[in-house]
Amino acid sequence: MRTLIRFICLSLLIPQLGLTAELNVKHGLWTANVEVTGLPIALPPHSFNYCVDKNSAIPQEKQMQGCNMQMQHEGNTVHWTMHCDNGGKGVGTATYQWDNMQAQVELTLPDGKLSLTSNMTGKWSGDTCPAAK
Repeated sequence: MRTLIRFICLSLLIPQLGLTAELNVKHGLWTANVEVTGLPIALPPHSFNYCVDKNSAIPQEKQMQGCNMQMQHEGNTVHWTMHCDNGGKGVGTATYQWDNMQAQVELTLPDGKLSLTSNMTGKWSGDTCPAAK
């Protein structure tokens, strides 16, 4: 179970991408709220903070290792596909409207037997991001 939850959380993490000059998005600290559906057990909604700046406009909790991302940008929307070394894969879309964000990520877990959907909303929280650790 812990592995499943970790894969879900890590699958929402997208590497930094310098697109904010083209996106209509407010820089600073954001809060994302995530709900996961499609699992045989209910996972509680969770939230995390992330920063949007000139180098990153994609919701991310931590840097993800072992996954190859292909991304495309259209207007205020970013589309991506993900293929991970462990066999997991997914597709996602995030759309920004200045200080609001909506995203959806569809994942297939490494064993291929289970698929799930993560719906995410985000809201700008403030100008200042915590210093990177």
